[in-house]
Amino acid sequence: MARGPLETCHSPSTPLFLSLSPGRDLSDGSQGENFLEPKENTNMYRTLAHGANQRSLRWGIVLSFAILLGGISYAVSSVQGPPLLRAGQHVMRRSHESGRWQRLHTPFSGVRQLVADMEDSSVIYAATDQGLYRSDDGGETWQRVPTGIRPEPETITAVAAVGDRLFIGTLEGLWLSRDGGRRWQRATNGLPERILPLVIQVAPSHPSTVYVGTERDGIFRSHDGGIHWQAGNRGLPHAVGAAPVTPVEHLLIDPTNENVVYVATEVNGLYKSTDGGEHWRPINHGLPGLFPYRTYHPLITIDPRSPQTLFAVLGYPVHSHKVENIVYRSTDGGGHWRAIHELSPNVRFTSLTIDPLNGTQLLIGYEGGVVTVSATSPPLPTRRSPRLNEMGTAADMDIGDIAVLQDGDGTLAHLFNLEGQTLDLVLSRGRYRGSVRRLIFDTNLGERLNLRRNDMVPVELPFAFPFFRESFTRINVGSNGNVTLGTLRDRIARPNMSVFASRPRIAVLWDDYDPPAAPEDGGVFVRVETNHVVITWNKVPETNQSDANTFQVVLFRNGTIRMSYLEVDNPTGGLIGVSPGGEDANAIVDVRFEEDAGRTFPGRPVAEFFDGQLDLETIGRRFYASHPDIYDFLVVWGGSAILNGTGFGFAFYRPIQNDARGIGLPVGSFGGSPRAFGSDGRLQGVLNMNSLRFYPSDPHQNVPGLGTNSTLDILGQEAGHRWLAFVEFRDGNRNSNELLGRDFAHWSFFFDSDASEMEGNDWRDNGDGSFTTIAATERYSALDQYVMGLRSAADVADFFFIRNPSRQQTCFDPAMEGRDCPPQLNVTTSGTRVDVSLDQIIQAEGPRVPPAGQAPTSFRQAFILVVPEGDERLMDDVEKLDRIRRAWEAFFHEATDGRGTIITRLTDGS
Repeated sequence: MARGPLETCHSPSTPLFLSLSPGRDLSDGSQGENFLEPKENTNMYRTLAHGANQRSLRWGIVLSFAILLGGISYAVSSVQGPPLLRAGQHVMRRSHESGRWQRLHTPFSGVRQLVADMEDSSVIYAATDQGLYRSDDGGETWQRVPTGIRPEPETITAVAAVGDRLFIGTLEGLWLSRDGGRRWQRATNGLPERILPLVIQVAPSHPSTVYVGTERDGIFRSHDGGIHWQAGNRGLPHAVGAAPVTPVEHLLIDPTNENVVYVATEVNGLYKSTDGGEHWRPINHGLPGLFPYRTYHPLITIDPRSPQTLFAVLGYPVHSHKVENIVYRSTDGGGHWRAIHELSPNVRFTSLTIDPLNGTQLLIGYEGGVVTVSATSPPLPTRRSPRLNEMGTAADMDIGDIAVLQDGDGTLAHLFNLEGQTLDLVLSRGRYRGSVRRLIFDTNLGERLNLRRNDMVPVELPFAFPFFRESFTRINVGSNGNVTLGTLRDRIARPNMSVFASRPRIAVLWDDYDPPAAPEDGGVFVRVETNHVVITWNKVPETNQSDANTFQVVLFRNGTIRMSYLEVDNPTGGLIGVSPGGEDANAIVDVRFEEDAGRTFPGRPVAEFFDGQLDLETIGRRFYASHPDIYDFLVVWGGSAILNGTGFGFAFYRPIQNDARGIGLPVGSFGGSPRAFGSDGRLQGVLNMNSLRFYPSDPHQNVPGLGTNSTLDILGQEAGHRWLAFVEFRDGNRNSNELLGRDFAHWSFFFDSDASEMEGNDWRDNGDGSFTTIAATERYSALDQYVMGLRSAADVADFFFIRNPSRQQTCFDPAMEGRDCPPQLNVTTSGTRVDVSLDQIIQAEGPRVPPAGQAPTSFRQAFILVVPEGDERLMDDVEKLDRIRRAWEAFFHEATDGRGTIITRLTDGS
């Protein structure tokens, strides 16, 4: 093969001999020292044999190359050595001995793709922010391939290689070389000027067919190896911003048919064409539907052994502070999808592939490593709807302008709901199957144990008790409603997820109890029989409480566990579950035992924590059963008795619908539409403000642990998420999200946001290349007000952010390089000031529609308080919440410079 002039750089790593695993795709999963564990089964899998005939080897090369060319980027697999991977923006390899991944030290950074030559899989190309690189020795050394495109080195956004024929995407368009990179020419025949390619794919079954996905111009196809191009966008959705068609970062071609193509869109899910891109249709049956805002483009891959089998990873933003990452599988070419794994939330996954060395598992890469999950796992169970009391109860009432909903059965909040019932866990092949039935309670309690607070005593068993895949003849009974197995004992008062997962444990109802404070006939009892043991916590109060809790566990010789709950007074804070030990908290499978009855759980820690998480849809339906549909937002609070009302995040905004354009959000309904919450159509979103117990009495006082945020600031941010902060801006020939920070839903730490409630900081330019933060979380800025529809474009001055700041920090996502940090005062950094105008945002997102003057400026909110039925703290909570409500109306008006109004009165709509 003819090669162009090279600049040789050495990468210090051991030699790596690369070839293709027969019949397998090149892949890009990545795994570092930090591990993110999936929340479903990841058992051991068989290893594929390395032998194959020549035909299957050629098949593997062609297919692997085709998949590699997608924006996902995949591993370069090895028969004799470990694979080479792209992990986020880095190159990593898997150790042949340990199977762990190590980051390679390369002469470049900002890796966008890592691909193998279609005709010679030992040749690897890297598309990077610092140019195009090639390795002929499996990553041991890298040579830069000069393109001659100015400025040099050029950012390479995509690459494909078929022998001497190379395609690259740059900020200056699509370029083609026919002599291995010696000479380059721009591809123009049928292409718009200065398109920005994001993915280039060559059809495995017909290498002269090439597809290109772009940032603003959709998809183009060439039938003649890149000489002539034709657009193919009919049926693809509109972009969120100003572009006429969705950006396309990930594109996949059926390995047996060059006319069958799959693409991932920015917020509309997956699309498929069966006629070479002439027409497209959505294939989202079983997927979440329209995204409320941009996250990462869905990841897709195909099973080379069965091209009708597809896998996808979607990061769906369920609310303003949680992106839910789910793995889906389709066995009919995208016609239907089923969820098979739940991954850790709020991780920006960058790659998906079938493991080239084990076709029964998936590699899912992210900036810090890889998650390995089974490709053959059964679908996740669909939870049954809980019992609903949507008509309310006599205890529901409006107290002033606070709507009070009382929960007596765990309908509105995740309260303990197994009183008067028995939970059976039946062991089979190391896994438990759960079922719930009417109460069975053994009244022969046995011997009372002498247990103090936070105490445990050993009990010897007359039989070997099977537990997951081990057996135990000794248990330890604890005062706090749990049992450990073996010799390990602990004295942890309240549930701790890490401790729960790390040791063999049965949590019957783990909470902080005080057995010595029980009445004379109360305490903790044990009765040992030849084929079972009965352990009972009888009339045991919580520490410093006057309640009484009676529950029991029976351990049978065959491994069955029977937990029974006669009377439980504590509605929140308890944990029920089983753990084999040896795991961390990320491995815990979160369940709802009553709803998941009949389910067989994975052989890992399984737990239900009654944390009081608020069920927003049920709360909404209950509220609208007695209130008119006149509210734009519901603001939901848990009473002080609620332990944690959100489940994830301190507080959040749940988007329901958006009708404004030009603000970085798609237009439409999300997550069930207003009707799922009981509204006939007016409701725009719901704020989950968590439990009142976290907030100080003075709403102007900062909330402990939340930096510069008062109660009103938190309300300001969550209410602001109706519109903010999601906008990109046009930076030269591409859109940039550098104004954005955490979850791409807040302003960047390095953005001069004028102390916006949506984070960022008020930065002072010191005039010497340094900058200092002087204020934070005080107002809605002029830019905020424009996006909210409260200020005209003419009234918004230019603003700036700091590029390449000297302050190096990591807060949540290492790839964000500190942009996702919360606001902080008196921070100084140096860097490059980049001024941005509102016109640049309009170029990227389009003008705001409706504009200021036509957009609404007054918004009605209903404050809802959810409490356990009969809660003695109700009136104290109502008084506290009413102070917040009244202060919030004044705060919003002032924070919008008098341009916006919040109305929180409960009225009859007349």
